[in-house]
Amino acid sequence: MNIVLDPIKHAVSAEPGEFHVLVRLQSTPDAGAARTPLNLALVIDHSGSMGDGKLEEAKRCAIDLVGRMADDDQVAVVIYDSNVHTLLPLTPV
Repeated sequence: MNIVLDPIKHAVSAEPGEFHVLVRLQSTPDAGAARTPLNLALVIDHSGSMGDGKLEEAKRCAIDLVGRMADDDQVAVVIYDSNVHTLLPLTPV
């Protein structure tokens, strides 16, 4: 598996602060090997800090990810702020 880190901004400030990166996990399946079904829980921050389009982007990414899953995969959706709520228990895609 390869882990690829891409900075969101192409410059790093000398000042302390946030540094945002896009993390991509890449794998190359073995030829002829059977794919193991995924059991994936998406945990999404639903707090006030997710304003300014962050929550919408998280939702967009979650929808894209689920759209790439296979029929034999399963997904759960959990949201949290000051409390945790299971919106969708582990369910076949």
